[in-house]
Amino acid sequence: MFQKGSEIEVKIEKSVFEGKSIARVNGFVLFVRNVVPGDVVKVKITKVKKSYAEAELVEIIQESNLRVKPRCKFFGICGGCKWQNLDYNAQIEFKRDHVIESFERIGGFKGIDKLVLRTLPSDEIFFYRNKIEFSFSEQRWFPEDETIDLDESSKNFALGFHPPERYDKVLDIDECFLHSEL
Repeated sequence: MFQKGSEIEVKIEKSVFEGKSIARVNGFVLFVRNVVPGDVVKVKITKVKKSYAEAELVEIIQESNLRVKPRCKFFGICGGCKWQNLDYNAQIEFKRDHVIESFERIGGFKGIDKLVLRTLPSDEIFFYRNKIEFSFSEQRWFPEDETIDLDESSKNFALGFHPPERYDKVLDIDECFLHSEL
């Protein structure tokens, strides 16, 4: 059905785990990162398996009404935040849906939606974590659009997070909205 490298237009249906969302094409599941349910997007197929495919975002054709502007300049490349582009009220609803889906799909339970209470919103949606684990590395990762105008010692040092699916390098960050400002 899909071929690696091909581009297609899809409408994103729902949010799933690990910051991914899904679209279905003739019942076939397509996982996409950095999109929001309701987005109409052009994607490029990156991996094809028997029961699903993965794709990367090429272009947002029509934004979802759930989409918001991320506060962090590193959103989408640092791997720390998964839903900063999604309205907070929608985030808490999707979190409840994920709990229900886990109990039903993995646990085999029925009628869980009547037992799982609504997710309680936090008073603070930024600067709320009391623990974060930064990585240090001599293997600094540079975003594709970042110009490298640094001295040699800065090019080979990073304090930050691993970009998604990159455990060999670290993105150097100078601000983060997850942990306490202290």
